[in-house]
Amino acid sequence: MIVDARLREGSGAAAVEKILRNEYLRHVFVTGGPWELRAMLPGAIVLEKPYFDSELTRAIRLAVGAESAP
Repeated sequence: MIVDARLREGSGAAAVEKILRNEYLRHVFVTGGPWELRAMLPGAIVLEKPYFDSELTRAIRLAVGAESAP
């Protein structure tokens, strides 16, 4: 799942939290201001907008466990 962390009405982070109550889904957050989200969810995979295709690919690989974080 690729989730925008900040939505006009509500929060992508809150939506993911609700989804994860029922089952685990691998996910990547995208946001223009990653600092607050990283502080709130330290283990989250967060991609700062704007981003390059290669950064999105790496974030997805991290989410599915095909690559390890530095």
